[in-house]
Amino acid sequence: MANERALTYIDRMFRAKFSGLLRLAAVAPALWGVALGCSALGCSAAGGSAGGGDDPAAGNSGPGGPGAGSQPPGSSGALFGSEADSVGCNQLEFGFEAQTPTALIIVDRSSSQWDQYPNHTWEPMKQGLLNVVAEVQSDIRVGVVTYTGQNGGVCPDLFPAMNQVTFGKDNLPAVQATLGGIDRPPYKGETPTAATILQALPALQADPSPGEKVMLLVTDGDPDFCNDPDRVCAMDAVIGAVQAAFAAGVSTAVFGLRRAELSEQHLRDVANAGAGQPVALPPGVNSEEDLRNRCRDNPPGMLPGTYSATSGNAQFFQANGTDEAALGAALDSVIYGIRSCVFDLAGAVEINPERVGAARITIDGGPALVFGDPNGWQLLTETQIELVGSACQQLKNPATGRVSFDFPCDVFGPR
Repeated sequence: MANERALTYIDRMFRAKFSGLLRLAAVAPALWGVALGCSALGCSAAGGSAGGGDDPAAGNSGPGGPGAGSQPPGSSGALFGSEADSVGCNQLEFGFEAQTPTALIIVDRSSSQWDQYPNHTWEPMKQGLLNVVAEVQSDIRVGVVTYTGQNGGVCPDLFPAMNQVTFGKDNLPAVQATLGGIDRPPYKGETPTAATILQALPALQADPSPGEKVMLLVTDGDPDFCNDPDRVCAMDAVIGAVQAAFAAGVSTAVFGLRRAELSEQHLRDVANAGAGQPVALPPGVNSEEDLRNRCRDNPPGMLPGTYSATSGNAQFFQANGTDEAALGAALDSVIYGIRSCVFDLAGAVEINPERVGAARITIDGGPALVFGDPNGWQLLTETQIELVGSACQQLKNPATGRVSFDFPCDVFGPR
């Protein structure tokens, strides 16, 4: 499905020559890349699909990945533009690259996933996750960990151990191996979500790759401490852990299987905490002081949540646990929401802020986004641009397939 939707990320650049009178048109369908050369005689632009071109190290990014059997425009050796430019002036070559996010998928494998055998939720949920990872693995560095726990035993019980979780593009085989090795716990498997998140955060923080870090929580039930405590207190500990992660630069998205054991309000609260939005007090709780008194016996290390009078409006996702198609569609929305809206300018050039307003960016051939508009795009640094507001949300929509950059040559200068 990823190839059909033509994901927007640009991973590599390729070279072909165009007239110095032409504007740079950097288009990004299906992992296409762009390079631009500028000399005293003008600018030249290049475009092509990732994995082709004259870079021998580019190669394919995985089975069926970008570049398989494709050739970038201009790779036949045909040159366009002035003869002087064609035969070689000192040039600066560069292109736009979307930052690559890193996502840790945290999957609840408590006993309730198998409660309704043969119509249990584990197998359809697993298949939905594998389908989505297969779609996005060329664009998002993915890792996975599963969790449950036992009252009086290991809590949380993680598989794999957190220090064995690997992140990477084209990481589907590792994800398949993890999820394929799971069966119903041999004990009453609990849902220690807060403790799991507290262990997951350092693993993401230790990952050295640039780009956004995200946790995707996939669960079928309300949290506990492996001892069936007051649910409000276990939920409070999850909110505290998710808020601490956001403060450390790691956001959280949440996906819930629709069943009586899972509170929709809790999913909403986790989504708000994971997006840095306000979280309202739980129903029936009048103040944070009342909540602290109620939850004073929470296990050591649990973090209290911070609450507001009103709630945010961050999106959470839910689907019937046995409906594989609905699961896939909802998981698509979650995973595609991790797409980065920040693009780096790769090469020995920078953007001239006095000329950047002359640039043009479009999504799926729509109206040009407005520079400086809260729903358009902005210049983060001389080498980074960001889509913001509704433009960023449109980019994260699974149906979005193409983002195009059209920059006059005089927008750029040497670093």
